[in-house]
Amino acid sequence: MIDDDWGLFYFESNGLAEIISTIKTADICVPGYYPSQKGMYDSLSIAYEAWLEGKKFVLLPDRNVTNRLHRIQKGDYNSEDNQFKIAAALLSFCQQLDIQIEPSIAIHELAHKVGNKEAWVELAGLRSADNGNPKDWLELGVGDTNKVKGSYKDYYEEVGDLAFPLHRWNRNYIQVLKIAEIDLYETSLKPQDKINKLIEWMYSDFMLSGPAAIFSAIFFAPKKPPKSGMIKKLRSSNREQALNGIKNAAWDLTYLSEFTKLINQDSIGEYRYIFASFDKTLRAIARSLIPPTLEIDPREHTKSILSQWWPKQEAAEIVETIFELQEIINDRHWLSKRPSRKDYITFFIEKGESSIKNFSP
Repeated sequence: MIDDDWGLFYFESNGLAEIISTIKTADICVPGYYPSQKGMYDSLSIAYEAWLEGKKFVLLPDRNVTNRLHRIQKGDYNSEDNQFKIAAALLSFCQQLDIQIEPSIAIHELAHKVGNKEAWVELAGLRSADNGNPKDWLELGVGDTNKVKGSYKDYYEEVGDLAFPLHRWNRNYIQVLKIAEIDLYETSLKPQDKINKLIEWMYSDFMLSGPAAIFSAIFFAPKKPPKSGMIKKLRSSNREQALNGIKNAAWDLTYLSEFTKLINQDSIGEYRYIFASFDKTLRAIARSLIPPTLEIDPREHTKSILSQWWPKQEAAEIVETIFELQEIINDRHWLSKRPSRKDYITFFIEKGESSIKNFSP
């Protein structure tokens, strides 16, 4: 951590510049705020906002980041995988600039998949890493693997049932089930019609979600979208594998929906949230949700991102539809039309899972 006003300049001359170069090149972070003109990795800008303006910087890492930090902490550093070095550099960056790490969604995802005990151990490992010697993590971040070590004894704690499904994840799971169902069964529809069908279902039957709509816009896109990486093994003969791919995608959406929720809840602008992931598509979706500067129109920003996979006119139409939806999310008339059944979530999950299981590849 930085101990005094000169600490920043001390670290600049002792490795911070190299750390910043590593994470800037990898560019695995997405800011949930408008960074300075020098960019989100500029240490002086972060220090200015933190020290003089009282802003609190918080990193929200996904599982592929926390998993590598945990493995490094317990001595399992894979020097052939550059993502380990990047993860170490990112942690060093956070330590030196007093950026807090909030891994709750990543830990919930792990617990949901393998149970509470492993999640508690990994959470302890992350706490141990975050509270470790900044000099050690600095050296790890520049490639010196001799500093790999760790202990959980001071941080292990049974912090409750982390495996319990999050309400937010349940909702995202239902939405990805519907996206998958449309992709599997509505093969005759044009790409834009598939998105319209999803949005119509969101509006009339379930709930509206900007991140899910953007996810579908990339997934259904006509210009070589990264479909296989977004929902893995969707057409596998093993339908349980298909469901597991959908569940993983639901976790991806949960990171994004949590990211946007925290930003929207910060009405006074006290926090600076940063999302971190090695998943390029996930970062693209996250970036589409927030323009990089205040001067850029949000609609034009999202259109420019979707234009990677869509003709410009169709991208513009999709974005307009999504933004219109976002404007009525809190409309009382629309909310009153939602189903009132008590088993609302259970009903949609069972219905969606049944459709996916019954598909014959």
